Amino acid sequence: MREFKLNRDIKVYCENYQTSCTWGHKGFIEVKGIETNKAKIRYINRTWEKFEYQSLIYELVNNCNVITDKQKLKLKEVIKNVL
Repeated sequence: MREFKLNRDIKVYCENYQTSCTWGHKGFIEVKGIETNKAKIRYINRTWEKFEYQSLIYELVNNCNVITDKQKLKLKEVIKNVL
């Protein structure tokens, strides 16, 4: 499992999975040490992301209900520019 530290309080953990027909990424977001959301993204064909797990991290941030909209915008910039 790979860890991405988005800021002091928010971390995302991601890993790959594979079935007989598809593959994908799954993970969860942790806010202040508490797991808040899980997500799973399935791929049938090759995906073209800027970096591995990009789609999953965006999905986790977007759907996290304990992060404000303002925080989400800042985190998306971090993801876009730093990772």
